[in-house]
Amino acid sequence: MSQTGFISAETHNLHSGQVEATLAGEVGLLARNIVIEGNKYPGFENKLRGRVIVSRLTQDGLDYEGSAKLDAVEFRNMGQLGFDDTDDPRFSLAFHSLGETTTNYVKRCSFNVNFSPALGFFSTNSVPVEANIFYHSVGSGVIDEGSDNVYKDNLLVSILFPGTYNGAQETQNMDWYGAFNLNKATNPVLENNVVAGSEQAGIRTYGENCQDASLWINNEIHSAIFGVLVLSVDNKLGTNQLVYRPAALSHEFEDKTATVHDSVFVGATPSHTCSFHQSSSSSILFFSKSKFWEGGKEDGNTGILFASFMSSVNMAPKHKFNELSSYPALHGSSYIEDVTFTNFESRDNCGIDVALMTNQGSDDAIHPIFTSGLTFVDTPEDNYVFIHYTNLVRVNPSDCVDMDCDGHKKVVVTDNDGSLLGSEQATLTSEAEKEWDGDRSHGVGDYRIPIPLRQNSDGSAIPEADKFPNKGIVRDNSCTKMATWQGWKCTNLIHRMMIIESLDSDTEVRRLSPIGLIANPGPNGYVDLVNGPQDQEAVVLHIYFPKLQRYDIYVDDIYVAPKNLDTSKLPAYQLLGEGTMYEPTLSDPTGSNYLQRSEKLLHVVLRGGQIVDIKTTPMIILTTGLVVDPNNFYEMEIASSPTSSLSSNTSTAPGGNVLSSEQLDQSMSNIVEYYRTGNSDKFNVSLDLDEVNVVEAIEPPKDPGPKATKEEGSVVIEDAELFSQIQQKEEEATLNKSLEVGDAVESLGHSSDPWQFTATLIGGDLAATLMGTRTVAYQDGYANFTDLSLDLPGSDYSISFNVASRLCLTSHCYTSSKLLVSGLFI
Repeated sequence: MSQTGFISAETHNLHSGQVEATLAGEVGLLARNIVIEGNKYPGFENKLRGRVIVSRLTQDGLDYEGSAKLDAVEFRNMGQLGFDDTDDPRFSLAFHSLGETTTNYVKRCSFNVNFSPALGFFSTNSVPVEANIFYHSVGSGVIDEGSDNVYKDNLLVSILFPGTYNGAQETQNMDWYGAFNLNKATNPVLENNVVAGSEQAGIRTYGENCQDASLWINNEIHSAIFGVLVLSVDNKLGTNQLVYRPAALSHEFEDKTATVHDSVFVGATPSHTCSFHQSSSSSILFFSKSKFWEGGKEDGNTGILFASFMSSVNMAPKHKFNELSSYPALHGSSYIEDVTFTNFESRDNCGIDVALMTNQGSDDAIHPIFTSGLTFVDTPEDNYVFIHYTNLVRVNPSDCVDMDCDGHKKVVVTDNDGSLLGSEQATLTSEAEKEWDGDRSHGVGDYRIPIPLRQNSDGSAIPEADKFPNKGIVRDNSCTKMATWQGWKCTNLIHRMMIIESLDSDTEVRRLSPIGLIANPGPNGYVDLVNGPQDQEAVVLHIYFPKLQRYDIYVDDIYVAPKNLDTSKLPAYQLLGEGTMYEPTLSDPTGSNYLQRSEKLLHVVLRGGQIVDIKTTPMIILTTGLVVDPNNFYEMEIASSPTSSLSSNTSTAPGGNVLSSEQLDQSMSNIVEYYRTGNSDKFNVSLDLDEVNVVEAIEPPKDPGPKATKEEGSVVIEDAELFSQIQQKEEEATLNKSLEVGDAVESLGHSSDPWQFTATLIGGDLAATLMGTRTVAYQDGYANFTDLSLDLPGSDYSISFNVASRLCLTSHCYTSSKLLVSGLFI
């Protein structure tokens, strides 16, 4: 016979509405009347058996261009093992450097035992490849590095991995092949093709351009390690989508999506027996199962693994295919539309086949998933979804430090039409409360909630039952725990993912977590914890800052003034008092904000689709109620003194003048000096200051040091103090003017410029000299002179102790009374 045949050996009809898939054992006729056969070299598997190259040639000044119209030809025992380079492809058949062509085709041919890839296209375009059989190819069946080549009705069977072929053990061979190797092809057409057995992938490709009409129709892959988003049957994993760039550290984002649509996934056909399921090909044993795919639920088959969006490639197969080795990308979302899942069931001794599953290797973030048009046939509800619990092994100083990673605790699946969860816009969320106050090795519980969220403003404890008796992602009475899914199904709540991004230069160094999120505070309140970085409904965020500064809000780079800004003082920055009338509501525009200083809470409105930046402006705070921007010290005449003249740079940003960190230190020192010396009238305000607390401004981030979490090239310091601990240590200089008689004054001056006391010798022998350290700083209630002595004996000596501070250089300075010490010093 001179034609190709597809013969059904065993058929299973799977009906689902308008979708019908017939699964059968493929049988193809290899014999042809016209045979091109290679030489046989018994014992020498790597010899060149034979090859056909169609190309162009220039000789003696003449250009020759080959062409081949091949129909019903058998290529038998062809190719050479290990020669698949572009410049010397020793394939059974290769088309090279022909460019755009209309005179070549390959139809109804058979490639019967190939010791290399069977067919290759290099810089050759628009060649029809139709109704061919490819059997026993080493590496790939087809390699395409051309454009617009068309593949229809082809059968590829038994595609073998070179690293283990014929007993080889090439331990450094990390190449990854597809039966159709199309990762360098442009716009290939794939229609009605079948891959029946590949030791690696069915199709290796970067996929189709989402903006173009689909060129892939009715393709089937089975008995492969990885299929592609086509009819996927009897595969360990149907599709694993990895989307990378832009890098998170660039602070750039693109709204990338990963979509699976108009596809059919079959978990296991009746012919997919347990013995077959549990068997491993030589390539799986070579790479180890864990590098290809860690396995489904109890090692069952999986239809779709939720897509992963990452900063850079994950270096598979050197590393695991499903594991992320870089920070998660800022944006990304998955769409699963008009997909049918058939025969995903629990099979004795074969594992549990699951239609939809989280990526166990995506520890830091699993981006939002949206579903619609899903159909489940012969698939129990228990097998629809599976959400992994967190990987405890990641709780270590090099990864997620001292608590669970966020990825598997912050999963949000939205059902747009009710085909997955039974209700339109219903959501499925993970069990974020798992191990709360349970196994301490997970590092989650009430003891990890930031202390300010557990205390009233006066420092008294808030009973748990009064504020957040419930744990995890917020739920209501419409939520049902799906035990086999390991998640919560809610039909009356709309959950969305919020991204919290640090834009500081020390973003990899300064740890801000754990961050506590409280929803509906009160008897029905919820609290959840976020370990790392994490839309159209509006929310009002109440963000606690342990150390108050000025926080400017920008929405898409446009400044949004606080609701309690005193506009009568513009251009100076001054806030009005506090009150509920300033708190933003859901009806306010995005970015509406109010800083409630007494509670250290920043209230801000957030909506999806817009970026809200919170920019910190250094500020010195006098806790008499007076709020002073460092740039407005000029208004109060604080940032000047008889001995210093401060300069400033103008800025177009809100606030005007800018002070350096050295100038800020000097300004704080001035405040303390003026207050201590009784010159608080220089504040240029009408206030009776009985007590002043000066909170230092936060210094801008400096060059990063060791990282809080580990990436390539990082340094981890064991037992070091966490930056979150350092950040919460507030340094204050407290001045108490109203002291009882006899009380010690603990501090005089600011920590950056404490008062100095100088000892001076008076009386006695005029030739005598006071020896030792004569000027010391006032600390902890004392000016301690420890080594004073005289170089001459005598009587009637006295020592005067005088205050010597930076501002005490005029007759108006505060000077302590002289302390006379009578007696003889020898």
